[in-house]
Amino acid sequence: YVEQITIPEIPGVDSLNTVTFTSMNGDSSSVALEYNASSSNPHTVKLDGADYITFSHMTIRGLNSSDAEVVTLEDNSEHNQLLKM
Repeated sequence: YVEQITIPEIPGVDSLNTVTFTSMNGDSSSVALEYNASSSNPHTVKLDGADYITFSHMTIRGLNSSDAEVVTLEDNSEHNQLLKM
């Protein structure tokens, strides 16, 4: 997927009710989220106040190495995980 995403705070998400993005087959090379970053839009994924979000078994990358911020955490985003990338 060539996409830039921003995830805001999600009502009802907490330590018992989490959100997980993962590949169906558990192979990180089968799902890639990537974005051609620029200095004004540098992130591929931005968690903007989002808590308890997990990304697992997938590839996340910025395509422009000079400006890319693959994952950006803002506005007190806490308890998020990047697993088996």
